[in-house]
Amino acid sequence: MYHDHIDIDAYCKRVSYTGSRSASIDTLAALQRAHTQTIPFENLDPFHGFRVSLDTDDLQNKLVRQQRGGYCYEHNLLFSYVLQNLGFNVHRLAARVLVSATTQLPPKTHMLLYVTIDHIPYLVDVGFGGHSPTAPLRLHASGVQQTPHGAYEILHTNGGYQLNAMPDDQPISLYQFDLTPMQPVDYEPMNYYMGARPESPFCQGLMLVRVDGAQRLTLRNRLFSIRAANYQVIHQHTLQRPDELLETLQTHFHIQPPDTQALVKAWNGLT
Repeated sequence: MYHDHIDIDAYCKRVSYTGSRSASIDTLAALQRAHTQTIPFENLDPFHGFRVSLDTDDLQNKLVRQQRGGYCYEHNLLFSYVLQNLGFNVHRLAARVLVSATTQLPPKTHMLLYVTIDHIPYLVDVGFGGHSPTAPLRLHASGVQQTPHGAYEILHTNGGYQLNAMPDDQPISLYQFDLTPMQPVDYEPMNYYMGARPESPFCQGLMLVRVDGAQRLTLRNRLFSIRAANYQVIHQHTLQRPDELLETLQTHFHIQPPDTQALVKAWNGLT
């Protein structure tokens, strides 16, 4: 499906990508690495009560032109449109998040992608925060798969699959999914629930992640961390003042908040 509203040139400039645009595994891997290093995972809009739009033009305006970030639906929808315009065979999926689940059967609230190249299926996900794979993962590969920012494994489950992160060979269960295809409109109820309901974690606290070289930078509420690919903490400190927050957003995540006063007010209310 070709999306004529997608500005491929503007997207490639945003992520500093100048390589091939052929629908190959090398192109996919390079784009995935560029995307995660450039466009941060962030929930500024839900955190201070702004609506998250999944409209194609709004996604481009926010993540590309305004040089903001977003959460899973924004990242993976935009990335799916880019890949489709480049000729990739892309399917959109939904997953049950396990890493922060409070029930045995969490609802499907996460978006991920399934990309087939030369009859080989890959899991692609640029929107899972601090656990986002920075390279495509072969869906049917056995054992641990290495990426530039950590190791993962995909297990077969009853009727589907489970993605685990593998820091130091100690599995972290991330999410479960199947290959039921989703349409963009299917994410609207999920987006409302995760982006507007007070009980959503994206409305209760601040979350930012960006890949920087071989490291992951994270900000969770007031705690800023730099971690290695194996999740080992390299540096960590607690932000004390609003000016530290704003400087961290600009320096480490390269974004300007849409409403500084609203952000600071919400941030000051964190415990």
